[in-house]
Amino acid sequence: MRGIAKTLEIDVGYILATNLAYEATAYCTSIVAQDTKGNIYHGRNLDYAFPEILRNITVDLDFIQNGKIAYTGTTFLGYVGLWTGQSPYKFTVSGDERAKGKWWENAISALFKRSSPVSWLIRDVLNNARDFEEAALLLSKTPIIADTYYIMGGTKAREGLVITRNRDGPADLWPLDPQRGEWFHVETNYDHWTTPPPYDDRRYETEPQNNQ
Repeated sequence: MRGIAKTLEIDVGYILATNLAYEATAYCTSIVAQDTKGNIYHGRNLDYAFPEILRNITVDLDFIQNGKIAYTGTTFLGYVGLWTGQSPYKFTVSGDERAKGKWWENAISALFKRSSPVSWLIRDVLNNARDFEEAALLLSKTPIIADTYYIMGGTKAREGLVITRNRDGPADLWPLDPQRGEWFHVETNYDHWTTPPPYDDRRYETEPQNNQ
């Protein structure tokens, strides 16, 4: 972060604040699905109210090791972690904010417990995990600063998973189960076993309202 601040000629405090923005608030939607041939699809978007700003600072990055692409990710200028990434021929990951907990609890986890920022763990797992199963284990059990959802896609049938995270471990594992009709999962910012609030229900399509 010091290097980024020096290159951009801005105060390192601004870069630090940018990299901790998620631990304060975020809005996202992720979908993982399997078709009838066993192919896995993983999509996501960031449901922020300022897309014109994000559009101008969004970058796709290739991370190179030994002359080869180790993993890829989509992020923002000045941001060190990743919210969306893939390890070629292994797995994909996206992160969604979990509407639970307080900002000061996140601060305690960061300052005193030295837990990992949520997006930094995604990057570490993309770099180090050898396969879908190892990635799922690391994303489930590694202590993190804030509660979150990790959504994963793999390369084989049924390799789709939503991990609901507490700071210290998993609260719930929600795998794809096409044989029971669960061929896709939609995760926004609320636990899938609860009812989202009516003012922010992005799970279901609604009819547009005509404003008179």
